Amino acid sequence: DTPMGWDIAGRKEVIMGTKRDDFINYLKSLYSSDNMTVVIAGGITEEKALELAKKYFGEMKNFGVIKAEKVLDEQTKPNLVLKTKTTEQAHLALGVRAIPLDHPDQYPLEILASILGGGMSSRLFHEVRERRGLAYYVRCSLDQYTDCGTLVATAGIDPKRIDDAIKVIKEEYEKIAGGIKPITEEEVKKAKEFLKGHLVLDLEDSKSVASYYASQELLEAKIYDPEEILNLINKVTVDEVNAVAKKYLKKETLNLAVIGNFSDRQRFEDLLK
Repeated sequence: DTPMGWDIAGRKEVIMGTKRDDFINYLKSLYSSDNMTVVIAGGITEEKALELAKKYFGEMKNFGVIKAEKVLDEQTKPNLVLKTKTTEQAHLALGVRAIPLDHPDQYPLEILASILGGGMSSRLFHEVRERRGLAYYVRCSLDQYTDCGTLVATAGIDPKRIDDAIKVIKEEYEKIAGGIKPITEEEVKKAKEFLKGHLVLDLEDSKSVASYYASQELLEAKIYDPEEILNLINKVTVDEVNAVAKKYLKKETLNLAVIGNFSDRQRFEDLLK
């Protein structure tokens, strides 16, 4: 497993130097039969699925596998990562530490992310792109892993106006968290429909259905059918969304990453203060 924040593609010299034995040793470190899940979706019977699983996986052996190190969440002040690179547009990610999988705040945070940057009616789209023309794209997402998670806004920005874009995104976080411009019932209603619509569309093909159930079986404590997920989304209240905004949109865990033709770290560190 790769530590959080590391590029899983690897460096060029590592890729070019990889040998057959490296792949075999990798398989021997993780591909134990009791560390795998086979999920089959589509026009197939249970009997046929079991027959195929036994045929192709029945001879696999059990062995001890390597384990990933736990992520320690100890951030106490805003952090900045600056990647200096010549690009026509600058790219930024501005977000906060959030929650791991199987956390009770998941669906209020999903709705918060949607309200912030889940479509053309979202706050960031309106304030950053439509009203000020600062971004080519802007979106927000909640990403969850087994022991940590993030709520992050990403945007492609005119390099000359990146300071303004960072200020506006940060201000939108502060308006919600500080109760200056709290989430409304109408926003929650729209976000629920957005999330439910995407879930239904995402499960239209068998590959997506298999992935949906496999990820839950592998990583989560319980498998929820799509109807149960829709019900959990429906149950979220506006008070719960405002509560998680106040809880997680904190200056202490604010993180900014910037890619562009910039070399002055201080200008971005000042914007985080």
